[in-house]
Amino acid sequence: MARVKCSECNGTGKVICRWCAGSGIDLHDRFACGCDDGYVSCEKCTGKGYTGIDPVEDMYEKGLAYIEGDGVPEDHKQAALWLLKAAEQGHAGAQFHIGLCYYHVIGVAQDDEKAIYWLKKAAAQGHEEAKKELNEIGS
Repeated sequence: MARVKCSECNGTGKVICRWCAGSGIDLHDRFACGCDDGYVSCEKCTGKGYTGIDPVEDMYEKGLAYIEGDGVPEDHKQAALWLLKAAEQGHAGAQFHIGLCYYHVIGVAQDDEKAIYWLKKAAAQGHEEAKKELNEIGS
């Protein structure tokens, strides 16, 4: 898996403490903060400085987030863009989802040929939902 520098802490493994805002003094009760130096381990990368997330997996996750409006505004065109990028890199889940996008007109124009192409690519990698979908649409 690729080692991607964490965007939350910029690869340092540390972020400014939310309780003391980096001062070392808890701003709520004026006592020393438990973080000592005003920084805490980054929760996103668990202090390692990198997420460990594969960049292709990150593209896929962005696509799903845009479909569902999870942490970002719902935007099906953005979803399809990110899913297609991940699908082109061989991500089976992204291939399945972009296939559904083409079949069900989610962020892209309907294109049954592209839908079947991507669903078959996902199914060839063992993606069970893609196999079921192909069965249902008769391909």
